[in-house]
Amino acid sequence: MKSIRVLAVFAAALAMGVVADDDPAYYCDSDSYCEKTYPGTACISVNNYGDVVSKCTPNTAKRPACRGAQPGLCPSFQSADIGYLNAHCVFVSEENLSLSSSGSATSSSGSGRRRLMGAAGSTAASTASSAEAAASGSSTSSTASGSEDSTATDTGSGASGMYSVTIDGEKVSGQFICLDVSDCANKAADPSTCEPTACQAPTSKEVCTYHGTCTYKNKKKITKRTCMCYAGFEGDKCEKEVSNACDVDCGTGGDCVDGECACKEGFDGKKVDGKQGKPNQRCTRCTSDLACQNGNTCNTETGKCICGPGYNGDTCGATEDSCTTRTDCGVGACQVLANGSSACYCPLCSPSCSLCDMGINATFDCSTCPTDAATTMQSSKLLIFASMFVAVMLANLAL
Repeated sequence: MKSIRVLAVFAAALAMGVVADDDPAYYCDSDSYCEKTYPGTACISVNNYGDVVSKCTPNTAKRPACRGAQPGLCPSFQSADIGYLNAHCVFVSEENLSLSSSGSATSSSGSGRRRLMGAAGSTAASTASSAEAAASGSSTSSTASGSEDSTATDTGSGASGMYSVTIDGEKVSGQFICLDVSDCANKAADPSTCEPTACQAPTSKEVCTYHGTCTYKNKKKITKRTCMCYAGFEGDKCEKEVSNACDVDCGTGGDCVDGECACKEGFDGKKVDGKQGKPNQRCTRCTSDLACQNGNTCNTETGKCICGPGYNGDTCGATEDSCTTRTDCGVGACQVLANGSSACYCPLCSPSCSLCDMGINATFDCSTCPTDAATTMQSSKLLIFASMFVAVMLANLAL
């Protein structure tokens, strides 16, 4: 299973703004670092519920990075412990940009060894329940201010350029930024584009099979979104492995060396203790127990690690889910999302606004919901009362 949960130790490191010295080389803090380490890339960030993940991302004329006035690619795979992000390239209005820490890291200072940047704060997510982007009915009239970065080679003005588009008859200025799929509806200028079936199954949060970015094919028509694939993948949802070509990484089991995947031990097909599996060109299949962490074993038939109790993830390296360390859900319930991150679910609101923004709506005031949530308030209070009554009864029985 590709979606894995964040280690508590790693989360603590993020909170302190530091990471281990052996971080993958593709973690970044500036465009200059990426251009030097991986020519043709830029440092792009994704706000993963308070943890801003920054990674060198392809930024060429054919496959530009998502930032400023230019839609394009976002980071995906992070590390064996964090796993995959489900990042959309989303057009966000100017007034909402301050709520999103995603973007481009353009500072050229620093050593380049600080790969993950701590976020200014934590933002709870909102699920997207809208229809296909094409049905939104948004206007396609658009203009660019500043640099449009049409060749995606300008890492200065292009990263900060603003873009204007007409949505439902109203002119909106903003930028294209990378957002987690579950945060799309909370930030997108046009939330109806947040679950395009061209990028994912209707009930899935697995965007472009983790091998690409759901982005705008034509920024003049931001009602249409499709998958833009990373090197080595093709298909409508980037589901086809076509080569061992790579941009900056090869996922869990390989390193990107001179533009090609080189499999690590445990994924390379070498026999270890009598166990030998068959590797694939993308280094995603374990071939011996060396690929699996914490003493767990590799099933060479399936090419997957078999995780024992308390462990999860591609290599069984994750030991806690992201809800374990959250303390900001208040009366809400924490739920782990498909990519291993988490969100606070509010029990007082109607289903259409079941996710509450803790930074703005800390009291879970259902009057802010766009639907007739007030009619559900009384029944919700009854449910809460019933829940409290049951809790008290159970506590008494335990005594």
